[in-house]
Amino acid sequence: MLPPGTRIGPYEIVALLGVGGMGEVYRAIDTNLKRQVAIKVLPATVAADAERLARFQREAEILAALNHPNIAHIHGLEKSDGTVALVMELVEGPTLADRIAKGPIPLDEALPISKQIAEALEAAHEQGIIHRDLKPANIKVREDGTAKVLDFGLAKAMDPVGSRPDVSQSPTITSPAMTQAGVILGTAAYMSPEQAKGRPVDKRADIWAFGCVVYEMLTGKRPFDGEDVSDTLAFVLTKDPDWTALPTDTPVAIRRLLHRCLEKGPRQRLDSAASARLDIEDALKPEPLASARSAVGATSVPARHRARLSWAIAAATSMIAAAAVALWAPWRAAPEPAKVSFEVQADISGVSAQATIALSPDGKMLVALIGEAGDPSQAKLWVRPIDTTTWVPIQGTDQATYPFWSPDSRQIGFISGGKLKTVDVLAPTPQTLVENIGVGTSGGAWSRDGVILFTKNFSPLFRVPASGEGQPVPATELDTSNGETAHRFPRFLPDGDHFLYLVLSAKPAASGIYVGSLTSKGARRLVSSTARADFAEPNLLLFLRESTLMAQRFDPRRLEVLGDPFQVATGVTTGAESGAGGFSVSDNGVLAIRTGGNSGKRQLTWTDATGKADEAIDSPAVYENPRLSPDGKRLAAYRQENGADIWISDLESKNNTRITFDPGVDNVPVWSPDGQSIAFSSNRDGGVFNLYRTNAGGTGDDELLLKTAANKLVNDWTEEFLLYQEDSPQTKIDLWMMPLSGDRKPTRLLVTPFSESEATVSPDGRWMAYTSDESGARQVYVQTFPPSEQKTRISNSRTAGQPRWRSDGKQLFFNAGGTLTVVDVLPSPGGEFKRSVPLELFSGLVNIIPHNFDVADLGRRFLVVRSPRPALQRVQPIVVTVNWTSGLPVVR
Repeated sequence: MLPPGTRIGPYEIVALLGVGGMGEVYRAIDTNLKRQVAIKVLPATVAADAERLARFQREAEILAALNHPNIAHIHGLEKSDGTVALVMELVEGPTLADRIAKGPIPLDEALPISKQIAEALEAAHEQGIIHRDLKPANIKVREDGTAKVLDFGLAKAMDPVGSRPDVSQSPTITSPAMTQAGVILGTAAYMSPEQAKGRPVDKRADIWAFGCVVYEMLTGKRPFDGEDVSDTLAFVLTKDPDWTALPTDTPVAIRRLLHRCLEKGPRQRLDSAASARLDIEDALKPEPLASARSAVGATSVPARHRARLSWAIAAATSMIAAAAVALWAPWRAAPEPAKVSFEVQADISGVSAQATIALSPDGKMLVALIGEAGDPSQAKLWVRPIDTTTWVPIQGTDQATYPFWSPDSRQIGFISGGKLKTVDVLAPTPQTLVENIGVGTSGGAWSRDGVILFTKNFSPLFRVPASGEGQPVPATELDTSNGETAHRFPRFLPDGDHFLYLVLSAKPAASGIYVGSLTSKGARRLVSSTARADFAEPNLLLFLRESTLMAQRFDPRRLEVLGDPFQVATGVTTGAESGAGGFSVSDNGVLAIRTGGNSGKRQLTWTDATGKADEAIDSPAVYENPRLSPDGKRLAAYRQENGADIWISDLESKNNTRITFDPGVDNVPVWSPDGQSIAFSSNRDGGVFNLYRTNAGGTGDDELLLKTAANKLVNDWTEEFLLYQEDSPQTKIDLWMMPLSGDRKPTRLLVTPFSESEATVSPDGRWMAYTSDESGARQVYVQTFPPSEQKTRISNSRTAGQPRWRSDGKQLFFNAGGTLTVVDVLPSPGGEFKRSVPLELFSGLVNIIPHNFDVADLGRRFLVVRSPRPALQRVQPIVVTVNWTSGLPVVR
């Protein structure tokens, strides 16, 4: 805030007038011309953005050309010491909103004001300038009756380049006492239907707003006025104003004008302010009224008057019919609210990192995980009201997975960095509830009684108090006899005790949507599905069949599905491996859907050191953890296709062979040094990942190498040892090694209070590269092998991991925040590890742990797991439908 006496160029600040979406507004003195002006100091988001500021200046230059007695004039744009300010005519007097707050405005006062507003719009539209934010708060009425329209065109000038209008950033001047929510609600009340749907607008949007303003002047209330923004926008899209609220002496010309201004279709709407001005001028003349009164018995009635008389008769007939309906209404059922759909754009500056979107229970907010352009690994949660175009990032939510809402729609739960966290939308500082959960988690749920259900990677569901006071305990049990490998995506039912959840099983017939309870054991299977489900009030179960969203009647008290399922939407985004689904439903009838098909599939691609892809390996599928054989001729990778198994690809013949078949998830393949065997991790026995070995040719039985109570992932295989990482409740993740001869007794390799993982030994056996979070973020380190006190940190980015050696040991590659990065290993006569400065090669790596790439041809080529679509391709918009169950016969 600028104190009085501050100078911006020749202008001296006198006092703060108010605050608006454009920033702070001050009364100031032009010290050159000795006149008072209004100074709008632009917010830093505009002043610091060179491209946006240049665009704003171009718009301001056009607006300055407007010279009309009913338009507040722009004097210029002033820049001083990093401050950018718009200098405008200071208009004294109350706003039209202040005047309407005292009650309806009489016709003899309202019509002259309306005529001046129409003249201002007419002059601006002739210059190709659209207001975009016309409303009573943007109109001032001086003591002499002169109306001045403020902030012409500034709604467009304030928009970021290439964006759609943002109603939360209205240029309106507001007093400090006005809340932002009030400003947004007020703006929404005057938005045309095309604005409410986020579509491009032209001058007909101003005509709509003009009709809203005139209606409000005459009635003292808004034509579309809901309790909140969602209701208001729904009214704009579906309802007509209460025409009976107009004063009984409202001229026919004004009634007709309002009907034409407030046509929901732009093509049916009045198309010019000049026509509006003419209608108001007609209404201000006594002749039309006199002619209408004397029309009966006249020998000749002009055509224009005949049209007005016909319209008046029709209007009177409609009023009589409306009255009859109102009298009959108590004897009939209330009509269902109309179903309304509109698009919410989801192309912030990059791509969505997950199929899942989460709609708040009250239907007002959306949250999604969105990555930076070209770098999906640097993703965080973004939240937005569904009635605006503004996404707001939530700091401290990097790499969050599958967010879920609290019942009061004020907090969001998520898992990030292996921790269960919550964040208050109004005070966004995340709080940690549970440590050491691990990665690869899938969803959560928050009950009205303060219980949170969450998942680990391949595990049952766990419960923990939302207060953070207490330890997590299992809420479900994996039925390994039924092939169950994971329980995911819980969703509480209205009673707060029962919950839906997804069961994934190696036996396809066992996978599906189940219902469980916090207070009793056992579960009931409801429907077959490999993706999550949701419950829609009052009695619908929503679930996915591939990419088709289905619904089926569901009794939440008897916990039974009824009747046959029916289709709701097709082409819904899904997560093939995780069971995610791009849909969400609120408690009050709002449904959000993201289209775009299967988001879980990836492509294995040969890529050069610049990131240019030159060859794809096989068709897109759910690939993970690719490893090239020691001779570089074969590829082992996890692939989800009729199971979750290890596949071997012959890179010369292009033949693919599945080498594991048992129930469960078989993942993280590592080749033996001679290329004859594959070690891998599998949860086929009891749900915990243990270590196995199999013949790389696909013959013989799998051999169990190590079974313990904790999850283990294979890391590397040297001439003597198998390196692996193991979860620990006390020390997070530790590194171990196990000889594959003799007694095979495992030995601790690196155990600290931090998480160490992804170990790989250099080809000469001297060094071990690994990942640790001891600095507070995942980074790559190198130690001697076996470890000693000497260690060197290799990476210097926010997050890094997945180290891979070149086959001759002269380079070390790693994933630094989604960017493939390399260091040269330098000669060291003294025996210590020396390396060059890290060099970034290319970005766009998919975030897969423990590895998503491998190195070939001495670092000239790389095998990379990538999304089948370009990294910078925009995601599909989210389709939001209000009252989505309206008209469904099953919802009764």
